[in-house]
Amino acid sequence: MKTEPFSIFNDVIGPVMTGPSSSHTAAPARIGYMAKHLLEVKLKKAEFKFIKGGSFAASYHEQGTDRGLLGGLMGYHPDDPRMITALEDAAAENIDFDFSVAEFEATHPNTVRICIEGNNGESASATGISKGGGIIEITEVNGFKVSLTGKSYELLIFGSKKEADKDNIRKIAETDKGFESLEETYAGNAVMYDIRFSQKPDPETINTITDGQP
Repeated sequence: MKTEPFSIFNDVIGPVMTGPSSSHTAAPARIGYMAKHLLEVKLKKAEFKFIKGGSFAASYHEQGTDRGLLGGLMGYHPDDPRMITALEDAAAENIDFDFSVAEFEATHPNTVRICIEGNNGESASATGISKGGGIIEITEVNGFKVSLTGKSYELLIFGSKKEADKDNIRKIAETDKGFESLEETYAGNAVMYDIRFSQKPDPETINTITDGQP
């Protein structure tokens, strides 16, 4: 995601949005929009779980959290007027979606777990939290712990420990003028590389890194 300059309107007063709530509508839209990029194909199915006893669970429909999440997954920004009809738009696109309340470990009352599936069977998962005022953080992606806030461009590469090649990936990433850092995280026999850029990376950089990755 692109790093945005400080704004008295977005960072102090609140984000420009299709309401009613910055924390319950705009923030979920941003979470959904970030989760959208975990799939490279058209969205087919989406499941959302809210932590039992949390504020999302108590008012996700009345406060537009459901619309925000689905709208974000369909590419709507928080201020998109189509956010009002996101549920109907998703149904018209034959997207199967479900919202439920469940018990799971969470550190924040505004927590949502998202599982999505594309029309080719590709799937992904993410956990996001709304921190207030439209500020969000993705804390988990496909079982890996992360801290994604949308304030920079980040490329996530998933593979196996056996085929991991951190040095080669870093060598390629460092050729991009926006390269900032590379973090390596393991989960079982899998590995994830989180490559951070200060500006949108060159498509050639992304293609070179992802070509040949497991």
